[in-house]
Amino acid sequence: MELVIHPDERLNVICQEVSEPDIDLMNEMARIMIGRNGAGLAATQVGSDKRVIVIHTDDPSNFKAMFNPEIVRTGKDEETMIEGCLSFPGRKKEKTRKVIVTVDYMDETGKEITEVFKRFPARVVQHEIDHLDGILCMED
Repeated sequence: MELVIHPDERLNVICQEVSEPDIDLMNEMARIMIGRNGAGLAATQVGSDKRVIVIHTDDPSNFKAMFNPEIVRTGKDEETMIEGCLSFPGRKKEKTRKVIVTVDYMDETGKEITEVFKRFPARVVQHEIDHLDGILCMED
């Protein structure tokens, strides 16, 4: 599996929900994200149409996987920051996002989780979920 680079049309795919965690896909995505020093990665960025993202945790060698992530609630506050994207090497863009998001997802064990993300982790989750919906923040 390799990182998909824009303008590859696979980046515009709307991902399909999974019925169970795909551990091989999760591990491969984490390997690519960590190897490229990314903050997160969506399945479309490795050519898969499965609704899966991985994000870094506080430990740079560790990650969190989310299967079928869905933002179910957002805070009112927004923040504008510069974002990058592994699929757009060298490009940066200013983007306004919610500061707090609540996400429902399935973890790698199949357990349903509801988790609140704040600040930078919230930004990463929103960016990666956009990828799952075929939305490329570097284009809008």
